[in-house]
Amino acid sequence: MDKFDYTDPICPFDASMWTGAPQEMVPVRRVMDKSDELLSRDDFSGAEKHLLYWLKSAEAFRDIRGAFFLHNELIGFYRKTGNEARALEEIAAAFSLTEDERIGKDNTGFATLCVNAATAKKAFGRSEEALPLFTEAKRIYERELKPDDRRLGGLYNNMALSYADLGEWDDADAYFLKAIEVMSRVEHGELEQAISYLNLADIQAEDDPKIEEYLDKAEALLDTESLPRDSYYAFVADKCAPVFDGYQRQEYAQKLRQRKKEITGV
Repeated sequence: MDKFDYTDPICPFDASMWTGAPQEMVPVRRVMDKSDELLSRDDFSGAEKHLLYWLKSAEAFRDIRGAFFLHNELIGFYRKTGNEARALEEIAAAFSLTEDERIGKDNTGFATLCVNAATAKKAFGRSEEALPLFTEAKRIYERELKPDDRRLGGLYNNMALSYADLGEWDDADAYFLKAIEVMSRVEHGELEQAISYLNLADIQAEDDPKIEEYLDKAEALLDTESLPRDSYYAFVADKCAPVFDGYQRQEYAQKLRQRKKEITGV
């Protein structure tokens, strides 16, 4: 695949700000944890300021890997907040950094960028543009990752969503099931399995008995006692509740909302 098949037009890479060793490194884990905390409380303004502060810091530090990480995080943030223009800007900025050999274009970091960019494009109704990106990520992930890596599960689930958008139902079914298979091998992978089962329910014919089967499986997975009731659980519960409402399972939807409130306080 030629790179022009899966990237937007971008300005030539400017290496001037990245020359030399970084003065400092972005504390990636701390940045992620704080961002997750802010998003779990629906503090979108705070999360954006937090990420942009650290992006400026990465640029000041000449920390190209930190900047690459932050552009990826901002792609996801602007996808979640529905800001298509800013998401596309972050996609272009992140791909521009792959011109530097320290980031590169044939490794899992590049594949993860492809997934993030494709997921954003899919969210903004650009599934035809997303699928080549997912396909490039799949090529690298299946070569580099173990079959039980959760990144594969996320890739397959999002590929399935794009296929569903394009009305390619058999491919969508197949990739949702592949996602479930991967996540069944991952510790605490029940939340992602539940999401895939809900997605499967959504693409079945209206009177298909599999819908109730998939909803039951999703409920059982979300109720797994060993799952950490943390900010990620709160995020998933909040996203799944309206799906159960749509299938006339309001009592269970309310349980999920209550669990989110117990975790986040809101």
